[in-house]
Amino acid sequence: MVEALLARYDAGDYEPGIASIATDAALSPRSVFRYFDDLDDLAMAAIEHQQQRLAPLWNLDIDPDAPVAERVGTFVDQRSGLLDAMGHVGRVARLRASTRPLVAAEVARVRARLRSQVAETFAAELAGLASADAQARLDAADVACSFESNDLMRQQGFDGDRSRRAMVVALDALFGIRR
Repeated sequence: MVEALLARYDAGDYEPGIASIATDAALSPRSVFRYFDDLDDLAMAAIEHQQQRLAPLWNLDIDPDAPVAERVGTFVDQRSGLLDAMGHVGRVARLRASTRPLVAAEVARVRARLRSQVAETFAAELAGLASADAQARLDAADVACSFESNDLMRQQGFDGDRSRRAMVVALDALFGIRR
C-alpha cells in the first residue's frame, strides 16, 4: 500500500483516494484500514518509507579542507541528488504540513538537517564574518539550496543542470568565489 501511494505521488496525484490506492496495491479498500487508521496514517508511513530510501543520500562526502569552490561544487551535486530524490513526496509533505502536525514536524526536522549541512560545509567561510553577516549568508545559502527553491525551479521547467548551476551561482556569490 505504501508503494502504491508513493507511485501515485510520483505520478503527480497528491490526493489519491483509498479506492485508487487499494486498486494499485491489488487489495480491497477495506483492507487498507486493517493496516492504517486513516489516509493520514498511510501518508505518514509513505513519508517514513521515503526517508528510509533517501538515507544514503543524506551523508555528505565533502573534504572540509578542500578549497571553497570545490566544496561548493561537491555540495551542490550531492544536495541536488537528494532534493531530486525527495521529489513528489517532498512536495506532498509540504502541502500537508499546514494541517497535519506530524507531517509538519517531519518537514521541520528535514529543513533543520538541510540547514545544518550548509552550516557545516561552509563553517570556515561563515566563521570569518561578523555574526550578523554570517547569519544572513547562512540564511541566504539555506534558502538557495532548499527543497522549496529546487522545487520552484523544477516547476518553472529548469532541468537538473540549470537548477544545479543556479545553486552554484548563488553560493559563489555568497562566499565570494570567482570562477
